[in-house]
Amino acid sequence: SLLPALCAAAGSAAYAHAAVSRERRKRLLAKTGAAAVVIALGLVVYAAFPRTYPFTPETYPRVDGATAAYPFGRELAHRLTVMNRPETERFVRFNTTHNAYVNLIEGKADIVFAAAPSDEERRMAATRGVEFVLTPIGKDAFVFLVHRDNPVQGLTLAQIRDIFSGAVTNWKQVGGEDVELVAYQREANSGSQTFMEQTVMRGSLLAEPPKQRRITGMGGLIDVVAAYTGKNEAIGYSFYYYASEMNKRESIRFLSVDGIEPGKETIRAGTYPLTATLYAVTRAGESADSPVSRLLEWVTGPEGSDAIAKGGYIPVREAK
Repeated sequence: SLLPALCAAAGSAAYAHAAVSRERRKRLLAKTGAAAVVIALGLVVYAAFPRTYPFTPETYPRVDGATAAYPFGRELAHRLTVMNRPETERFVRFNTTHNAYVNLIEGKADIVFAAAPSDEERRMAATRGVEFVLTPIGKDAFVFLVHRDNPVQGLTLAQIRDIFSGAVTNWKQVGGEDVELVAYQREANSGSQTFMEQTVMRGSLLAEPPKQRRITGMGGLIDVVAAYTGKNEAIGYSFYYYASEMNKRESIRFLSVDGIEPGKETIRAGTYPLTATLYAVTRAGESADSPVSRLLEWVTGPEGSDAIAKGGYIPVREAK
């Protein structure tokens, strides 16, 4: 009832300001009335044939995941249940990568959206007799961050390994100014720390950072790099979508890696050398008709690809 009333009010206002020409007023009233009728008919059809959803909030699987995947989790809940977007903010709870894996192992979560598990998380699962099933659904990028005033524009992978292994301690060694290089790390078992260990370092050991340089929380690491003081030239890392959208800082700049800038096009094309994968992780043994299997089937289909893109990732299977 609200929309037709608004149309009527708009029509009345326009009518009052219209030229005195009777024909012009008639045309204006006809257009306004037609718009009101179309809207009213649309609302009647919507009420008569309501949209059906695969799940209710009660039957929806227990979903958990990484901090960066939270917007995707909300988009998923909105599309698969009757909840509107504000309701999903209260309903969806992502407890960070490590805690999500712990919840999956302990049976407190049914499906997790995150990067691949760490070696320790795999060992934890094995001791509980849990086998992970990893289904790749989206692509992101792993990026390195510096303050925008840092003159270094990019690094090679070899230089990055030297920095985080402790072999490089001054920016002058990698083409920068003659100042101390401060390399911040995340806590063990976080998604970004696991990616550093398994993909970036490739067997090289990370240097043990001083306590004040091991940051808890992905946003905390970005904040530290952003809070440039002119004394410590910091470098840190994160995932592209989180750092460019969810926790964007104007004082932060992404470094190119091996000459390639991180961005949606280089992620999609696979040219950026540190492409990260978002997985839907479940426990082995789910029946084909279980809520988890039905959710996974939807996520890996065309509609799921659209939701993945809306959630900030590049879908592994592009929506047609």
